[in-house]
Amino acid sequence: MAFRILCGIDGQEPSIKGTRAAFDLAVQSGAELSICMVNPIVPGRAVITRWPQEHINRVLDEAVCHAKWAGVLKVKSETWNAIDVAESIISYADAHNVDLIVAGVSDRSSMIRALRGSVARELIARANCPVLMVRRLREDAAPIRPQQDEEVQLLRAVNLHPRDERPRRQFLFCKDLS
Repeated sequence: MAFRILCGIDGQEPSIKGTRAAFDLAVQSGAELSICMVNPIVPGRAVITRWPQEHINRVLDEAVCHAKWAGVLKVKSETWNAIDVAESIISYADAHNVDLIVAGVSDRSSMIRALRGSVARELIARANCPVLMVRRLREDAAPIRPQQDEEVQLLRAVNLHPRDERPRRQFLFCKDLS
């Protein structure tokens, strides 16, 4: 039986990072990748969804295309409407025997999370399989300078020569060297 990964997306930057992590995992493990986009239903008398179907189709087609470019051999996309996004993703994962759920997470304030809720938090709390939340990717991180280079930068900031231990200025004004 093949390893199955489910990646939930919404087209925003954090979910794109989640898809990139899911692509890497699927390629490394030879897993089947399902990319889903749940269109939230706005509660009320009429059925109103957050995104038009054209937007959802475009986002999913783009994600599948990127997955194939990344080398994912088995990839499919699905979409559906639901009032509770997290619950619908969990139900899909249970029904399709998903081994891992991957999703991107944003750095929202606690006030916004309290008002709008958090799909990521709900997935972690209620899923019946492992959940991987992706906030940052290694390739997005700022490059780290070697230790020696940092020491030379610090000495220049103090106006010292790297081999000269005597300060040439009386005052040191600290500033970020990055």
